[in-house]
Amino acid sequence: MTGRAPGGLDGKPRPFVIEAAINGSVTTRAENPWLPCTADEVAADAAAAHAAGAAIVHFHVRNADGSRVDEHDRLLAEHIAAITKIRSAPAPLLWNTFPLGGDCVERFRLFRDLSTSLATRPDFGAHDVGSLNIIWYSVDDGAYRSTTYVNSFEDVCYFLGEFRRLGLRPFLNVFEPGFVRAVRAALDLGLLDEPVLVKLYFSDRYGLPPCRASVETYLALLDGIRCEWFGCYPDGDVLPHVELFAALDGHVRVGLEDYAYASEPRSNADLVRRAAAAASRVGRPVATVEEAASLLGGIVPAAGPQREPGPAN
Repeated sequence: MTGRAPGGLDGKPRPFVIEAAINGSVTTRAENPWLPCTADEVAADAAAAHAAGAAIVHFHVRNADGSRVDEHDRLLAEHIAAITKIRSAPAPLLWNTFPLGGDCVERFRLFRDLSTSLATRPDFGAHDVGSLNIIWYSVDDGAYRSTTYVNSFEDVCYFLGEFRRLGLRPFLNVFEPGFVRAVRAALDLGLLDEPVLVKLYFSDRYGLPPCRASVETYLALLDGIRCEWFGCYPDGDVLPHVELFAALDGHVRVGLEDYAYASEPRSNADLVRRAAAAASRVGRPVATVEEAASLLGGIVPAAGPQREPGPAN
């Protein structure tokens, strides 16, 4: 099996990497006032999440009211402003959004333009390595709505080839088991290096639900591939599943991009602290930026010296 017992070769527990996905399209400011939107808010929130223990921060930039910024030049300028401000102090590893509309060249443009300067170059790339039917279904009356999210394998190969050209190690977003076929094919084609970085997205609308059987199914499909994996739960509270992910030698993504916590509004920093505490209960220490960078394939952080993660409490 790919999943190892949570210990390194020296017998010490392996560091547990926490990614904070601090904003996005799922949560609105009306649902949770802690949601960061503007570049200044993103920078402050990223610093707080990092101080709480997040070694990685993923972010979008929004207008002050939370609406999308779609025009490329403004999107680029806002990303540059946020990254520059975050990296003016000891910073987490960073990766940015990528637009969903347009062809693969247009969707990749933000990664390419940010990478023209070391100061704004992201620490990772990311791509969704397959297509997906997403279904919202009501068991009460049988009503449903659906959408199809399309990523051809040709597009996957384009993204991975461009990430290789830029020297960015990509996160591979896996939404259902068939996506692992694309991971294996890309590895065989020489578009990926091990350890492969995999985000396993659990859901009630597609793919597999978050539970031990689902994780073990994915680990069986990834058998023979040296990888580091993160458990993610869009539209659900991931915190009850952190101990499972940590016990099975994975990592976790938390944050307001994935779930609003509307009934009891929480900040991203609070979510990170709770995830760190859960990992500590199964003996996994929270990874520093340097530990995460080494573990995830020898990333060289674009930022300078890093601060230690905050206490797990």
